[in-house]
Amino acid sequence: MAGALVMVAMAATYVAAPAAMRVDVDVDHPVQPGPNLIANGGFEDVEGGQPVGWQWSPRNTDATFALVEPGRRGGKCVRIRNTTPLSPHVYGQLVLSEPVPLAPGETYVLSGYSQSIDPGPAWVGGGDGWWMRIPLAGTAGRWRRFSRTFVAREGDVRFALMINTDGPTEGFLVDDVKLELGSTPTPVVRDDADTSLTADLDFESPVDVPGDEWSFSVLLSAPSAAPDCVVRCEARDEGGTLIAVGESPADLRAGVTAAHVTCPLAGMANVTGMLSVSLTAGDGRSASDEAPVAVYTRAGFRERFARVAPAVEALRAAVTRARNAGRNVAYPIAALQVADRFGPVVEATADAGNVRLAQVYSDDLVRICETATRQVAGIEQGAPDPSVPDPPMGRLRIRGRNLEADGVVVNLVGPLGYGELYDELDTVRNYGFNVVGDDFDAFASLSMVTGPDTIDETAVPRLRANWDRLHALNLAISFNPTLHYFPEWAITRYPDITGGDPVDRVPDWSGLGQDRGQRTKVYGGFFPFAIESPTVKHLVERYYAALLPGIRDHESFHLYWLMNEPTYRSDDPEYRSAYHRFLREKYGEVSALNERWGTGFESFDAIPPAREPADPGRYDFMTFHRAHVADWFTMLATEVRRHDPAAILSNKPMAWTIMQPDDGIDFERQAEILDIPGCDAGRSPGSSEYAFAWDGATFLFDFYSSVAPDKPQADLEYHYVHEPEVAAEYVRASYWQSYLHGLRVSTFWVWARGQLGSGEAGAGMTHTAWSQPNVGWGTASAALDLRRLSWAIAQFPPPAEVALYFCTPSLYLGGGEYQSAMSNAYRGLFFLDAPVGFVTDKMLAEGRADGLKVVVLPACRWVERESLDRLRALAARGVRLVTLGDGPTFDEYRHPHPAGSLLPADEVTSVRPGPPGDIRRQMAPILDRAQVRRPIRCFRADGETPEAVECRSVVHGDGVLCSLLNLGKAPVRIRLEHHGETVRSWKDLISDRESDSGWMELRPSDPRLLWIAADRT
Repeated sequence: MAGALVMVAMAATYVAAPAAMRVDVDVDHPVQPGPNLIANGGFEDVEGGQPVGWQWSPRNTDATFALVEPGRRGGKCVRIRNTTPLSPHVYGQLVLSEPVPLAPGETYVLSGYSQSIDPGPAWVGGGDGWWMRIPLAGTAGRWRRFSRTFVAREGDVRFALMINTDGPTEGFLVDDVKLELGSTPTPVVRDDADTSLTADLDFESPVDVPGDEWSFSVLLSAPSAAPDCVVRCEARDEGGTLIAVGESPADLRAGVTAAHVTCPLAGMANVTGMLSVSLTAGDGRSASDEAPVAVYTRAGFRERFARVAPAVEALRAAVTRARNAGRNVAYPIAALQVADRFGPVVEATADAGNVRLAQVYSDDLVRICETATRQVAGIEQGAPDPSVPDPPMGRLRIRGRNLEADGVVVNLVGPLGYGELYDELDTVRNYGFNVVGDDFDAFASLSMVTGPDTIDETAVPRLRANWDRLHALNLAISFNPTLHYFPEWAITRYPDITGGDPVDRVPDWSGLGQDRGQRTKVYGGFFPFAIESPTVKHLVERYYAALLPGIRDHESFHLYWLMNEPTYRSDDPEYRSAYHRFLREKYGEVSALNERWGTGFESFDAIPPAREPADPGRYDFMTFHRAHVADWFTMLATEVRRHDPAAILSNKPMAWTIMQPDDGIDFERQAEILDIPGCDAGRSPGSSEYAFAWDGATFLFDFYSSVAPDKPQADLEYHYVHEPEVAAEYVRASYWQSYLHGLRVSTFWVWARGQLGSGEAGAGMTHTAWSQPNVGWGTASAALDLRRLSWAIAQFPPPAEVALYFCTPSLYLGGGEYQSAMSNAYRGLFFLDAPVGFVTDKMLAEGRADGLKVVVLPACRWVERESLDRLRALAARGVRLVTLGDGPTFDEYRHPHPAGSLLPADEVTSVRPGPPGDIRRQMAPILDRAQVRRPIRCFRADGETPEAVECRSVVHGDGVLCSLLNLGKAPVRIRLEHHGETVRSWKDLISDRESDSGWMELRPSDPRLLWIAADRT
């Protein structure tokens, strides 16, 4: 790494003669490689064409595995290829045959070398539940080392290790995988008879250079003594000109030796080039290594950052001038607030050593300011000056699936955060935000119950003071009266809180490992207590009785979460007793249960929880488990409403757990319990198939829209950024898509700079949303758009006429097969210009399937007899049933359905399972024949439906509203049809652009909301 910096320094001076680098070979202190806990990590030992100690399984992919040559240092390495589309639970893997024994609490580092252009979604790692993963990245076709340091968990006493491919890649190589004690990866030394020398430049480019001098190391390996060696380093610019050189003689001993290279860098700017090292021994042996580098220096940052202040001041002057003239300029005001807030953040980024990022973010700030300044100039010259409705939030009310205040539809968008947000509340409105997640320092959490008979009397007054401030700023409030900040005194005093297990403290969720070495217990996400505990129920009752009367009359609009990211699993005695009571109530006698299950239990108390899909009684156990957890939330809701009958309730389960029933969250029951069904949903700017990863969030929103069509939805921890250099276009697209699928309230995670440098970041994490100017601007401009066009968004999503059967028995019994089929079916239907809905067993039982024209059954092999009868009744009424893969065959207890009760073949269409694209092509004619309502159709030039363009339309007034979003990675040229006629003209309500062309080009992640008048075809 430092060698690269040396190159930069010398290149920036443009000297005629190569500058000198100092090379010091430390022969007196050999590098001691740590023992590799993995046998055959270099894949050199082979039997039957397979590396000894490893097993390859393509599983449900077409991925291929091979041992190829040469590896990183000759010999063999692993090559993996894959063409299977990315999908949940779909992966191929090379797994270590025997798990590695690790000591919980000890620090380890996993490393290895990879080579690829694009490895696709691939990773190396493992552990308990595969929690420890190192994502692979492209290496420009050169070998580069990856590594991650971690602390072994309790479940890692048998650490499963694997190399996984989760999606398409033309291929990647892996070699020299090493797992060792310690926090830093040490050199890999092979046990074979290799006598060659090696020289390693082991760094990642681009390189940050925050200081004036930098030293880096070259690792030199000699299996036997190598006297009379010469170590030479060279740096060349992009044209190949030698700009810096240094060399040193050395008598190398057997083993690994470090050569340290140093050069001054004061005042040097950025440059790119090539760094190389060569090792030549007196006996003729030699070795070399080279790598391209791009180096970013502090001087380069200062040069770029100097452009920010003039751009900010030019925008400030323009905004001031426009406001004095009575202009709205809401968007330029938001841009100015972003610039004012993120300028110091960018400087802090450079101070923390992230010099390259600071330079990138400096350029982003300049671009944001210059664009906004031009917008102000345009407004002054007569361009539209968009006005954003701003009714009093205190008068906000739920109206069906929307929120309204004084007759104005309102979408709520804002931040969630702690101390940094608290300190900057007065600026929140400037960005365009109108809601805040009030979770500041958790002083109004369950921990305010300070003892068996005492309460922190200061908590509620402080909370009300915060709410007074928020209300004065016209901000709505999303409040987390969290239960997971649990009082330490209670969890150590009352053993029933943790099922009779003694503990030392509440678990630490910060990521800082503050509970290391202490006894803790968790039952799932943010559950440090057993819901069966009478003490817990009593504590919650005391907490709500102290908290809610003091805030229920507050004039602000506020909603309450019930819990934070809940999941629940237990094996405590009281939990098992509750399960056995459930079975007794259902069956009466154990003999009746045995007859149904095909088992031979002697008593109910002998029946264990059915943890695996193939376990006997799995359906009954999962039915109990999810109802048991839902009853807990019902109890919480009842307690809240006992003190505040008008309370607006939401909750924050993680969206992806909808397909993980063992986590205990019944999202259909959630929708019934809550006034605003809520979640914690994730999105990501990275995707191997699409412009961004979107379907985890929209899947749940579409589900909620089906089971609770008359309720607004909330994403109370809107996840969208966990990496650096995120584009504003992605941010805007993610928000737009979410609100078009039913979201009406969101608070993003998280308003904090996080840990800008290296080290442990805690809850703030690194590369947060609020450490990046582009994300700030993308979020602010999206919030303004969503508020300005709330009247149009209120019309979406339109009712679905195509539904996926959310089959409870298949969810419980089908393992990954049902989840994978459901995911592929959802994405396959998504791009056919019609909303995708869901129908559940409960909806079938209640007759809530009216309006459906097509129902798709994805791998629904296990179906309740009553549901099967109801599906047949739908078919008899003309609803087209489509089976994806195997159709209904068994009931919820794995008993075959009588032949006469199965779905009639002439009323069912079979579709081959496969990736989403194959399903889309098979489903397109089915939707056509069923005459599924699609006011606007989207087509490419060849007449086919685009593979990744989301098109949704709804008739409104004397025209049609049409939302378009290109989720592909490349632009696409499309035309629209309305009732078979080409749409000739339209107006984009987001940009205010109009067009009389029948064609348009959609860029990736560029949302459009078109108004198409009835006479524009």
